Amino acid sequence: MPLNDWQFWAVTGIAALAVGFGLWRVIVAVRRATSRRHETSVTLTVEREKPAK
Repeated sequence: MPLNDWQFWAVTGIAALAVGFGLWRVIVAVRRATSRRHETSVTLTVEREKPAK
């Protein structure tokens, strides 16, 4: 492993940033999916008329 090579550290840093960004996007997506628990109930109508019961 070339520990004294600046190119090794540059590529390693870029790869670490890419992995970190990917994990951050997954965490944000999971948080958004779990925070949408407020469901709204709706009534389905045909031509704006309420259905007969």
